[in-house]
Amino acid sequence: MTVGYKSTVNDGTPGDLRMDGFMATFVFGWHPLIEGSRRLKSE
Repeated sequence: MTVGYKSTVNDGTPGDLRMDGFMATFVFGWHPLIEGSRRLKSE
């Protein structure tokens, strides 16, 4: 899991674009070979 925050750097004058953002990423991996080994263990 990754959590991040980003913001603009040059936002000194009122006409400059200002952006702030939060980001959260969750990555999950799955493979049939791993599932097969789990079934063998449970028997």
